[in-house]
Amino acid sequence: MNRKPREALNPANSKIIGLLSNAYFYDAWCIESDNVQRSALENFIAAAEQTPRWVDKCMSLRNRVVAWFGLKNLGNFPSSRLKR
Repeated sequence: MNRKPREALNPANSKIIGLLSNAYFYDAWCIESDNVQRSALENFIAAAEQTPRWVDKCMSLRNRVVAWFGLKNLGNFPSSRLKR
């Protein structure tokens, strides 16, 4: 199965369509799932569990920098928190 993300159109019956008419920028991507029985959340968790380590490093750096400006720390998204 092709697991490479590809650009996609938003479904015409999607609830988000009405909010996009005034959007300056948006994009949509899709990827085929190996397991079509999984829910959207389960697919998200499976993808997040494969997040590269450098993404967590970037989030840590981001959180340290924005703290100087009083912005919210979004935390990291380590796969260990996602284990069921």
